[in-house]
Amino acid sequence: MSQDIHEMNKRATLVGHICTQYSFLDYLISNILWSFLNLDKEAGMIVTGNMDIRPKIDMAISLSIHFKKIDDVRSTLQKIKNNSSKDNGFISKRNQIIHGIHSSRDNDPTVMVEAHRKKGHRQRQPMTVEYIEETHLEIASVNKELAALLEKNKINVH
Repeated sequence: MSQDIHEMNKRATLVGHICTQYSFLDYLISNILWSFLNLDKEAGMIVTGNMDIRPKIDMAISLSIHFKKIDDVRSTLQKIKNNSSKDNGFISKRNQIIHGIHSSRDNDPTVMVEAHRKKGHRQRQPMTVEYIEETHLEIASVNKELAALLEKNKINVH
């Protein structure tokens, strides 16, 4: 049995966790929109189902301002938007991890990744397990904060 010098099982598990956490974040933001617009889940899914997360965040911030609703939710969404959208923000890191092309060589523990979606990430660069783990923890932390805030404001999180 060969040694897993690339830690592929751990990487795959972490990528799965990132996908799950990111989907939950998308769902939380959708629930904010549905609440602000007073939509049931079925109508909400029709309205937001095809939207990416960044436009959802922008819409939730705009609706919060328009309806003068829930300042703490708006300020948290603004913080999430500001922290996540930079090149080193968790949305960009998540996209690189999930959509990047990962490659490795026999007997070389370095795993390289390149992403074709964003010009700045097209260069091959090393991708450590720690980097993937940090990204997962960052998204999970945002979810924990946002879910607690939504529960406090009686917006569905389940």
